[in-house]
Amino acid sequence: MLKMSNLKTKMQNLAVISSTSVLMTLGINVSATAAIVYDITDLGTLPDQLYTIPNDINDAGQVVGRTGGNGGFSPTRSFFWSQENRITDLGIIPGAYLNYSAAEAINNSGQVVGNIGRLGLIKPNEVNIRAFVWSRETGVRDFGNLLNFFGNINVNDINNAGQVVGSKSAVNGAGRTFLWNPETGVTEFGNFIPNETSNAPIAINNLGQTLVVAYSESGYYFNFLRSSDGSITEINGLPNSDGTDLADINDVGQVVGISTYIGTGPNGEDLGTDDAFISFVRSSNGSIIAIDPIPGYEYTLARGINNLGQVVGQSYSYVAQAPAPAFFWSSKQHRYT
Repeated sequence: MLKMSNLKTKMQNLAVISSTSVLMTLGINVSATAAIVYDITDLGTLPDQLYTIPNDINDAGQVVGRTGGNGGFSPTRSFFWSQENRITDLGIIPGAYLNYSAAEAINNSGQVVGNIGRLGLIKPNEVNIRAFVWSRETGVRDFGNLLNFFGNINVNDINNAGQVVGSKSAVNGAGRTFLWNPETGVTEFGNFIPNETSNAPIAINNLGQTLVVAYSESGYYFNFLRSSDGSITEINGLPNSDGTDLADINDVGQVVGISTYIGTGPNGEDLGTDDAFISFVRSSNGSIIAIDPIPGYEYTLARGINNLGQVVGQSYSYVAQAPAPAFFWSSKQHRYT
């Protein structure tokens, strides 16, 4: 049983947003003594925008995310980046009146899903967020048309089969997770726990396994893995933690997430008014490995994992108040590069 934490808010506050983002590609020589070579490419940003935040990358090296303006509630725009065409504005749903656009995920076919919504201008009794799907062939399409649903829709991920996970709700209603299959249509997951108020997906892999978080009336939340056959497994984080937020799942069934410690750290240390964030990798057999921080930093925030068990994420130090460097961590070698 996991107590609701402020992790998502804190993670946003910890993030360092630079004027440009970079794509890092990694070449590993088979020789154990050879140096690891990195190529770093500046993704740039869209016209009249100040920063770029990438959200996902596919096996072809195509990147999607969002760009933004001068802080506050300035409009953001979804982008698609490729080596051939560089950064491209995906546009918005025709006729949309909303001011926030973010591409969330891309599969190996170049299909993109994302969301368009009201940034800081949530209005009761109205639709505040719409989902879109984009490809080079079709451009931006309203995902609600595919679902035949025109309330609030928020999508999180798409796999290589074109399956999309998201949540939908009526105006002023609670969000419920759905899986959309281009061949069979919509499957609604229903409730995961008694006295549930809402649930939402986090990620889906190419086997159709979905990570879902469910919220209870009492203020607690629970994390689950739902398999393609409908079976459900509860996913817990590191021992003695006060909360866990899942981030991603690969095709091997490995899950990465972040456990939060409030007041007392993982080794019993007094945290004072700070919280500790420790990332982990959980294998399909339930074994779990903590991702220790880079030397000089106290915390790790895992963002994604590939099928080789390699993890990418962000580090942070409350003590040094230093910038948050990205990290690449190998589960086989248990080390950073």
